Amino acid sequence: KKIRIRNKIAKLYADFFKNYKGISFQEIEKGNLSTFKDYSIIIDPDILGIDRDMVAIALEKENIITKKYFYPPVHLQKAYSSYNNTGLDATEKLSSRVLSLPIYCSLTDKTIEKICMALEKVFDNKNKIKERFENG
Repeated sequence: KKIRIRNKIAKLYADFFKNYKGISFQEIEKGNLSTFKDYSIIIDPDILGIDRDMVAIALEKENIITKKYFYPPVHLQKAYSSYNNTGLDATEKLSSRVLSLPIYCSLTDKTIEKICMALEKVFDNKNKIKERFENG
């Protein structure tokens, strides 16, 4: 039941994001089922016009908490600093673009709508948000 609920929530998010260039997410191959323990989007700042950190802070101001679960990547963490960690540019790029949105079984349709409306507000005001960040 929990997996079905999480997949429903993931579909609602995916339906919302299909209208936005610069947002992608992990594809689930046909015939497979994800548990959607997390719902992570990948933000391409060059296409969307705003980066992951700006989106996260703007959403926090709307009382929506997001997570950067994959940042920093493991090879850049202190425990692994003595290893040769070169040549992982793709990992570093991806980890700086991933943002995990709220997803849990008791997440209501009303709350999902609130999250999507907040994201829409952020995307519609990205130039103002970006300007505020650049000007301190």
